[in-house]
Amino acid sequence: MGKNHTVKNGECATSIAADNGFASVKDLFNHPDNAALRKLRPNPNLLAAGDVIVIPDHKPKTLALKADAKHKIVVTRPKAELHVHLRDLVGKKLKNAPFKLTHGAATVSGVSDGQGLIKVAIPPGLTSAQLDVQLPEPPPPPAPKSDGLVLPTETFIVPTTSKDPKKDYQPPKTLVWTLSIGSLGPAQVTTGAQRR
Repeated sequence: MGKNHTVKNGECATSIAADNGFASVKDLFNHPDNAALRKLRPNPNLLAAGDVIVIPDHKPKTLALKADAKHKIVVTRPKAELHVHLRDLVGKKLKNAPFKLTHGAATVSGVSDGQGLIKVAIPPGLTSAQLDVQLPEPPPPPAPKSDGLVLPTETFIVPTTSKDPKKDYQPPKTLVWTLSIGSLGPAQVTTGAQRR
């Protein structure tokens, strides 16, 4: 028969499956008792707080094993993968950008793909992480067009410091985000739309 579980903020089907001992999120989410939830929320990782998911009873497995032999039993745990699309301030894809994802004592390093996408395996119940992304060097400014006028360089004094804060601004070399994983929610609910 199973039991009903009311989804809390930050939970998804993957984390609920891991917390309840399922080998795969599919064993939980694709169960016939969750057909209505699947129709409402096709993505198991975008559940809304207040949704109800049925946690079916586990079917006990029995194994016939020899008493005088060694046996290897493999237990499968749910897996989760974090996907982050990187864009700069004007929406341009950050292609091939080196990144570092830190959660707890673990750190994963890599490079975004040609579309600015990061894919990282994470623990199913992870709720927060820090993402550091190294920005590419900006292209050099174009050389000014020559108008044919040649001025002697000694007539100009180049100041060593600028009084204009805009000219003194140095763009950051790295962007750092604190990620709240699992709290986005579906776009159809108010909180999901607001967070987007």
